[in-house]
Amino acid sequence: MSYEKIEGKKFGKLLVLKKTSNKGKQGRTIYLCKCDCGNEVLVSRDLLTGVKKKSCGCLRKEKPNHFTHLMSNTRVYRIWAEMIKRCNTPSSKSYSYYGGRGITVCDRWKSFENFYSDMGNCPTDFTLDRIDVNGNYEPSNCRWESRKTQSRNRRGNHMITFKNETHCLSEWAEIVGITRGALKQRLKRGWTLENALNRGAL
Repeated sequence: MSYEKIEGKKFGKLLVLKKTSNKGKQGRTIYLCKCDCGNEVLVSRDLLTGVKKKSCGCLRKEKPNHFTHLMSNTRVYRIWAEMIKRCNTPSSKSYSYYGGRGITVCDRWKSFENFYSDMGNCPTDFTLDRIDVNGNYEPSNCRWESRKTQSRNRRGNHMITFKNETHCLSEWAEIVGITRGALKQRLKRGWTLENALNRGAL
């Protein structure tokens, strides 16, 4: 059986240089090819013509996925996947609070590898937190934060400013040394901020 010559032709990033005397499985012809990145590689004819081999391997490194990074079963990968889902998938239960409000994931973080490179592993009992709750998911607006701190960063929190300091209700309660419930009741009864934030007030 005669084959059309493929020397000098390009398949993906591979330029076929010459036919070699080597034989692959089932006696298939092996060709010496040069990749765009400069590497030379031996490839069987069927892989080239079937477009199954597109590079020396560098293409896979340039476009990694969860199969190559071997982290698809880790917690940090699940956090990343959920971030993508809540911003891009209308069927997600959380979409209305994220993508539905216009919150997006930056282009860089659409790749798990880039997200992991920027954020690293998530510490135990920490979650992904946006510093500005109305901002997007991007390196400058995200951090690993404890669940306690993140809960205080929610949009619905009651923020109180007193003497040029702003904290949520729970934080003020901790600062003055009373319970959140007690502080909430004081404010509900119409106490002034100065009296409500006085630990010894009756």
